[in-house]
Amino acid sequence: MAHDLSKHFVYLYRDPIDNRIRYVGLATLQARAKYQRPEAHRRCQPEKCNVRRWLDDLAELGRTPNIEVINCDSEAQAKAIEAALISALWVPQDAPAEARLLNKIKGCGSRFRPLGLPLALEDRAHRSPVSRAALGGLGPALVVNISSKSFHEVDQASDKTFKTLERPGAVLASRTDEKLVLERYTGWWMIGTQLERWRDGDEEPPRLLVAVTGHTERKWIWAASRIDIPKLLTTEPEDGGYYRIPVLLRTSAVVDPLTGMPSVTIAPTLDARELRGRRVVPRDFGPRVTGRGRAFGSYTSQFFDYVPASGCKPVDEPAPTPLELQPA
Repeated sequence: MAHDLSKHFVYLYRDPIDNRIRYVGLATLQARAKYQRPEAHRRCQPEKCNVRRWLDDLAELGRTPNIEVINCDSEAQAKAIEAALISALWVPQDAPAEARLLNKIKGCGSRFRPLGLPLALEDRAHRSPVSRAALGGLGPALVVNISSKSFHEVDQASDKTFKTLERPGAVLASRTDEKLVLERYTGWWMIGTQLERWRDGDEEPPRLLVAVTGHTERKWIWAASRIDIPKLLTTEPEDGGYYRIPVLLRTSAVVDPLTGMPSVTIAPTLDARELRGRRVVPRDFGPRVTGRGRAFGSYTSQFFDYVPASGCKPVDEPAPTPLELQPA
């Protein structure tokens, strides 16, 4: 009985027609959810309150939402559960109305995020996904696919393994160190044909290197860096015709408080244009064009996708902070 009278709980509304979850809420009295009706939103104007509009529409049909609750041991636990549920069910606000939650805020607490995305960037995963056209609005980009499979190239004639080209799979849980991430997605890529076109001026060279990973329908940007174009155009292949993409690194000077002497640190720039952590539009990237959209393939020449400049509105982003960059 004591558990049933818990002061804190999380509730959700299910659509009585198709049983989909439409709203997740936090309450301190069960009566709030049990008796939540349009009149409970009198202080909320219909044009500003998604929940009230939905409840009004149901009332006109003689229906009410199906309500489910989960009791919590504390307010902190309730807030954590509410935020986690909202993040798991969240879809971009430009998705069809029937697919979206009615919540306007995402709760107070940690949210689900792709494995391998730093905690500080968790909000990125809940922004609108990046389309091919929007990425092209930032200029040409080279999008590389990071799979979970390890890679090494073997010369079938001599049975020689090119040790320099060994590349581990994207074990995202353990590969969050920025230097390891940089090493993983800058190499190795069979871009010889594309490189000739860039050198000859037949195609504008890419400005951004963007690494995507995840399931086809849930791909997200693992990292993004600005490409050192002059170095790219003069780079030479390693064994087997594979290239490492040269990117720009960020330098910063820090003054030692004890000695007063400046020290310079060089770090990867994995969040160019604040793309890291953003989801991408499903089937919008990949060199293979099928009836269902674009996709990456299983051949080394299909591991990457050149995205030309689109002239479209670029990815929604804050004004970039000027960085001091130098070649890798």
